Amino acid sequence: MNTSRKPARSTRVPPTLAQASMQLPQAPIDGAYGIDGIAYILEKSAGSRADSTAIINSMVTDGRSYVIGESFNPNTEDARVFVASLKQNGKLDGSFNGDGIFDFNKTASAAYEAPESIAEDDAGNLLIVVPVQGESASHLWKLNAEGQPDLTFGEGKGYVATHALVKEELLLEHLALAKDHIFVTGLRRGPQKFEPVVIGLDRDGALRLDFGADGILDVSKLIPDTHSHIIDGIASFTPPLRFAAPCIGLVSDAGGRRVWRHHSLDHRRESGQCLWQQWPALVRAMDHQ
Repeated sequence: MNTSRKPARSTRVPPTLAQASMQLPQAPIDGAYGIDGIAYILEKSAGSRADSTAIINSMVTDGRSYVIGESFNPNTEDARVFVASLKQNGKLDGSFNGDGIFDFNKTASAAYEAPESIAEDDAGNLLIVVPVQGESASHLWKLNAEGQPDLTFGEGKGYVATHALVKEELLLEHLALAKDHIFVTGLRRGPQKFEPVVIGLDRDGALRLDFGADGILDVSKLIPDTHSHIIDGIASFTPPLRFAAPCIGLVSDAGGRRVWRHHSLDHRRESGQCLWQQWPALVRAMDHQ
């Protein structure tokens, strides 16, 4: 039996406000937003519990924001895994899927757990990582700005399933976009435990064979002097002239936090290189959060 285990994340307790070196000033609540300063996404229902996992402001549609999350009512067994579009006033945006909410569990593609991450591309499309319930697998969905699945993505389904990308268990986590490039961090089942990887996809959701090894970058082979690490986040950037779309990752390991940069989309001599930088200020700041 395969006994691969997921790497354990830090159990360090965040410092309290009393421990902080500087206490930030309290901001007043905007009572004009939503209802008394709170945006209500779902209607209240007895016994129902809901949680939001991320929120982003649209960089394409002025005044719009997106929230991902889940809700479950044990009395009715109604489970919703959603992305909601909010207007600047905190009300649901009805131009997004008719009522402002897209429920992944209504697609009949799978039963889902709470979404992991969300990103918006330059055209206003949304990329959302949604884990499949009860499986070590994820679906990467692409919705347009109107809240409809982009059927040009994922071979006409509007999503990419990790089982279709690789013939092994793979859980996706963090997203980063750069023009037509999609980068997703994940945990792939290894011999002893789940190992961190970065997946490179094109705009249609296919693996980019020029990224890593056939579209998959095995981070565990790049990190020096450690065998225990987790990718905490990823970002992408497009500097002029030199690099097509490098990606930056933030990794936790036994020695603290490290920042790495991969150039595998640069079609010059730098292709395939990984540059390491240890940033003491960054490490200290993050270790004390």
